[in-house]
Amino acid sequence: MKRNSSVLILFVFFSLCSFAQVGINPTGSAPHSSAGLDIDFSDKGFLIPRMTQAQRDAIQQPAMGLQVYNTDTDCVNMWTGDTWKQSCYDCDFTLPAVSSNSPLCEGNDLNLFASSLNGATYSWSGPNAFVSDEQNPVIFSPTSAASGLYTLIVTVNGCSSAPIGVNVTVSAIPIAPTASSNSPLCAGATLNLSAGNVVGASYVWSGPNGFYSTQQNPSQLNVTIGNAGTYEVSATVNGCTSAPTSNSVIVSNVPPAPGPVVGETSFCAYSTGKVYSVSSVAGATSYVWSVPSGASIVSGQGTLSATVDFGSTGGSVCVTADNTCGSSSPACTSISLQGGGGGTQTFSYTGGIQNWTVPACVTQITIEAWGAEGGTNQTVDRFGGKGARMKGTFSVTSGQQLRILVGQKGLNGTINQYAAGSGGGGTAVSVVGDSTPMIVAGGGGGAGGRQGTYHNGGDGLSSTNGGGAYPNGSSSGGSNGSGGFGGVGHEHCGASGGGWYSGGTSSVSQSNPGAALNGSAAGGISGGSYGPNGGYGGGGAANVAGGGGGGYSGGAGGDQLSGWIEYGGGGGGSFNTGSAQDNASGVKSGDGQVIITW
Repeated sequence: MKRNSSVLILFVFFSLCSFAQVGINPTGSAPHSSAGLDIDFSDKGFLIPRMTQAQRDAIQQPAMGLQVYNTDTDCVNMWTGDTWKQSCYDCDFTLPAVSSNSPLCEGNDLNLFASSLNGATYSWSGPNAFVSDEQNPVIFSPTSAASGLYTLIVTVNGCSSAPIGVNVTVSAIPIAPTASSNSPLCAGATLNLSAGNVVGASYVWSGPNGFYSTQQNPSQLNVTIGNAGTYEVSATVNGCTSAPTSNSVIVSNVPPAPGPVVGETSFCAYSTGKVYSVSSVAGATSYVWSVPSGASIVSGQGTLSATVDFGSTGGSVCVTADNTCGSSSPACTSISLQGGGGGTQTFSYTGGIQNWTVPACVTQITIEAWGAEGGTNQTVDRFGGKGARMKGTFSVTSGQQLRILVGQKGLNGTINQYAAGSGGGGTAVSVVGDSTPMIVAGGGGGAGGRQGTYHNGGDGLSSTNGGGAYPNGSSSGGSNGSGGFGGVGHEHCGASGGGWYSGGTSSVSQSNPGAALNGSAAGGISGGSYGPNGGYGGGGAANVAGGGGGGYSGGAGGDQLSGWIEYGGGGGGSFNTGSAQDNASGVKSGDGQVIITW
């Protein structure tokens, strides 16, 4: 037996040395062309080394592919370079059933299931390098399983099964759809919802009042306030549903009328800055104000509070609550105006003081005053000076009393050859009880007498001081007043005119000067037969020369100089405390006048 073994070994050795292939068989047939070693017996097997697992593990540096029979496990073992793999050719257990919760959507847990075998161990593998030795492993979100084949190898008593596979489908979550509507809407309109932007999707809408629809673009007819709110839509593709997208829907009614209009209802015409307001109204987006003719909304149109400037006409201030659905019925308050219209009043000479009351709601007036003309020497056609005109605008108070003095034209000289004219009266307006006038217009001086050289009277002046004897303004006789006082008279001269604070003076009995305008304001009284009395309003009486005009400051009486030179009287001075003044000297013929406008 040993001899035969030696012969066989030698045969194999020489065969290996002589040939690239080796065939071992009882017939001496050549090996198959594809085999390096071809062992072919019909009654014998191929026997590899047999050893325990400890003996296997003691092999030093085993070659890749080295095979042994493990007598501990009754399995063939093969070295793969880093571990021993085994094949057990007689696994007599039933393979387990495998399954999963596929199909599933991204973000969900993948559950793999295998039925239980006693004494079995489990080895799962799959996409994304997944491995697990659990019987029923779970791939948790957000790790997120991938689609593909997952396989299981079960080992029982060292014998491993062939791989068992289960296919898994993981579908992507679709993107959220777009969502839009024709909001905002008015009650009774049709709500149109629209979704899109997801290929191959089905859609589900939900909303207030149990609204539900599987249409992509549903319509809801005749919406009411209860249909307002948030509508949501989601898209589903391959059984996976997107996150919902919302759209806010606003449904409005025409607002109710606002509450009462709050604000002042009775006041003066032309008042400004009057404020009116209402409380807010549910559903209103703006508030539209209207005002009477001639009034204007300065600010606040569209808001809860409006500021109004009024003209002369009363009426109603109204407001509506508005939104895109329309306007409410108006809320109004009635406005009553006092002193609405403007006016004009003219005052002429009456020979006395006149009073005038400022009308209700009037706060500003314009006064135009004219002084009176001086008297004329009718014998020789010499003329008195004309009265001044003074105009200004004044602030006043409703109900205030004004004192009005209108000057009288100086009297004409007609008695004899010395017939000089008297001074014209000044015209003055003041507040009753006030020591300072509002406005004074100076009267003209009277014409000079007939004897010798004679002259016209001087015009009433728009300046405050009275004029000197006409024409040269100076003489050895009378002198003009200044600073609101009367002039000074002289023997044989015309009397000086009176001023606001004092009358004129004279040194002769036959010719008295004019009185002060803030007093009785009578004209000067002639004491002799040479000339007439002065005009009412401080006009100086005439003598052989003309009388001075009355005014804020009195004009000088005319002088009689050597050579029988008989001058005319000087015009009175004027005064104006108003704004927007328009003043002129020597304007008015005849009596004075006052016109008040407001």
